[in-house]
Amino acid sequence: MGTECLRCNQIGQIHFRLHLVVFAALPVVLSLHVSNAMSTHSPLLAANDILKHETTLDSVNEVTLKCNYKMEGPMYICRLNKVNFTKDAEVTSVSGTHLNGKTNADVRGIHFQSGEMDSLPNGIGNFFKNIVALVAGEDYQKPLTLKTVNRTSLKQLNKVELLSIFTTAIVGLENDAFWDLPNLRDFLLSGTGTIVLNEKLFQKNERIKEIVLLGLRLTSIPATLFENNAHLRAVYLQNCDIQSVDENVFTTNKNLNLVSIRSNKIQSLPKNLFKNNLLLEVIDFSENILKTIDIDFTKFELIDSIDLEDNVCIDAYFEADSHRFVGSFNNMTEFQSVISKNCTSHLY
Repeated sequence: MGTECLRCNQIGQIHFRLHLVVFAALPVVLSLHVSNAMSTHSPLLAANDILKHETTLDSVNEVTLKCNYKMEGPMYICRLNKVNFTKDAEVTSVSGTHLNGKTNADVRGIHFQSGEMDSLPNGIGNFFKNIVALVAGEDYQKPLTLKTVNRTSLKQLNKVELLSIFTTAIVGLENDAFWDLPNLRDFLLSGTGTIVLNEKLFQKNERIKEIVLLGLRLTSIPATLFENNAHLRAVYLQNCDIQSVDENVFTTNKNLNLVSIRSNKIQSLPKNLFKNNLLLEVIDFSENILKTIDIDFTKFELIDSIDLEDNVCIDAYFEADSHRFVGSFNNMTEFQSVISKNCTSHLY
């Protein structure tokens, strides 16, 4: 995660940042937790490190995965380009020349770089049983076309720890799509389209630590969406047309360090939104339309960054043309007093 400090006041180790926090390259933000398998800067997520190839796939229900096998750092991957899958595509065979001494059992990652798919093909796990990372698309600027994500496509991939999907538009996400991924740690879905998140979507992903949703039309987040994710550390819900956040959505996530729900349409932050999240270090609700903020920020002893720029109740503290923050804080109490004076619900 990259940050650009445009306006910040430092008091000891605390930065009061009402400025724009820039998440420079979200695909690389994910903290991979694959022991001795992937680094944080895995080429699976870095488009500039991946060579272009002309591998193609048959446009029929029974398909052959024509792998271009490569070592990407310590990880042995199958890379595929210009994929073309129809509905209910089933992998019936795999081709491609393994590197010396390698077999299907050594493959740890699959990367669908480009192309079009109704959904991920079924049967990947029949041929590659040790996959820990599955990536579709290069990044949010170079996505592929993937219309739906379903549970059948992800069966027999129970070792997968990272799932990243960059799609132009998505129209379907099955309610139990990720239930066969008990080891999933990091999930990213970037695309456009209106989808409904089922409240039990991540119910079986007890080990998940980071969830990133970008550009989707969600409107709201189910109150129990993260209920069974006690190890969750970071949540990015950016540019997703979210209009409200239930105050109980993070109740069970006591290990949460970062919440970024920027570029949405949220009007209020309820008092108890982070009542059980005392380990928070970064809070970002910039570029919403916040009128009321009833959160007491003084209770967060580990806080490093609070970003509230471009919101109705705080706009007066920024110069209209330069967006430069006008003001300073000597401590968190002074910061909280500004919020209480301008953004509490009793004012409306």
